[in-house]
Amino acid sequence: MSTKIDGEVHTSGSVHDSATTQGDVHDSAATQGDVSSSDSDSDSIPMTKDGKLSPYFLSTSDKAGDKLIVITLKGDNYDEWALKLRGVLRSKKKTGFIDRSIKKPADGSDELEDWYMVNAMVVNWIFNCIDPDLGSSISYVEEAKVLWDDIEQRFSVGNGPKLHRTKGSIMACKKGEKETITEYLGRLKKLCDELDKFDRQPTCTCGGCKCGLNKQLDKKRDEDKLHAFLLGIDSAYSTVVSNLLLQEPLPSLNRAYSTLIQEEGVKGKLVPLNGARSTENRGAPVGGFAARYTPSTRTPEGEEKETNEGRPKCDHCNKWGHLKKSCFELIGYPKGWRERGRGNGGRGGSSSSTGPGRGSAAAARINEDGGQ
Repeated sequence: MSTKIDGEVHTSGSVHDSATTQGDVHDSAATQGDVSSSDSDSDSIPMTKDGKLSPYFLSTSDKAGDKLIVITLKGDNYDEWALKLRGVLRSKKKTGFIDRSIKKPADGSDELEDWYMVNAMVVNWIFNCIDPDLGSSISYVEEAKVLWDDIEQRFSVGNGPKLHRTKGSIMACKKGEKETITEYLGRLKKLCDELDKFDRQPTCTCGGCKCGLNKQLDKKRDEDKLHAFLLGIDSAYSTVVSNLLLQEPLPSLNRAYSTLIQEEGVKGKLVPLNGARSTENRGAPVGGFAARYTPSTRTPEGEEKETNEGRPKCDHCNKWGHLKKSCFELIGYPKGWRERGRGNGGRGGSSSSTGPGRGSAAAARINEDGGQ
């Protein structure tokens, strides 16, 4: 179908096709615009030659007015402030600007302007975390490394007394008599963490070191913590401690703790927590009479040998097994008493009476009631 307009003939079908073609061209142009925009965003992220994110990269969320940490530097809290701020800067790959591991590019370099931009951002972040009253006394500098060193020199000078006091506390830290190994380790680790804040170990920053110095220093500090832990353990665990120290290489602190915890569990099943024998079970009724508790040990040949551990001693006759108030030399011997032949197990003196019967049983009962 054709239509005559202003002396010209147009075909309606061709007009429709032409409009459709123009629409396709428009969609194609829009698609190309999206691709170009995506490529432009990708190109805006600086990358290193090996494909890693460049330290000069700043995201759209990074602002010069940001306060990176909650803590504000007030002078006496420098160590905690520096530790937390350094950690946040590390997460942003910007610690190189405060320790100068990211060196300033040479004049005329393509990266010089990027370095100035990120360095200025780090300087602002540092100032944002300083108390305003304190910040007025700090001169504004353009290089982050110079500012960081100036703050450290001014506020970390008091670490000497803190370091001395903390090391003394670690040396004096011992496991209490009624304290568990877990509680003791918790106290010790708090002191060690505090020491790490004040006594920062040197690290290799040259970037080309291949001797593994950092690993050796970390290993030495871990061994120092292990020795401090084992030195504070009481003598009840001396055998376990000796076995741990004989291992080569030395076990880690966590491994030593695990071993001692197992030993603590075994000891807890054998004796009460206070380490003393229970007196309630020393005498159990046997055949109507109180059985006498006699501590004993075994000889290398397997024979049981009697000991005086935990037994009372008489102040009058200096014999074991009874007290002065129940000593027969003072209160008299019971009827039918006879010495049982023990060199130091009987009551004061001896008797020639050999009469058997109730006298001996009564003596045994009196001995148990009075001496135990």
